[in-house]
Amino acid sequence: ENTPEYAAFRKMQVYEEAVSEAHFDGGISRKERALLERLRDSLGISPADAEAIESDLIASLAPGS
Repeated sequence: ENTPEYAAFRKMQVYEEAVSEAHFDGGISRKERALLERLRDSLGISPADAEAIESDLIASLAPGS
């Protein structure tokens, strides 16, 4: 069912996937950062949540994780 909680979860998933794709080649370029910021704004994700998503993702990609 499409509850508000599910919608929020899906927005976070979409943002996380975009960060993953942007980070895939070793880092996030300025152009990718600008696109991520626009996506974050359009999805209504707070800067703190976006930072947490990025930090968690980068930590999970680190060698030995």
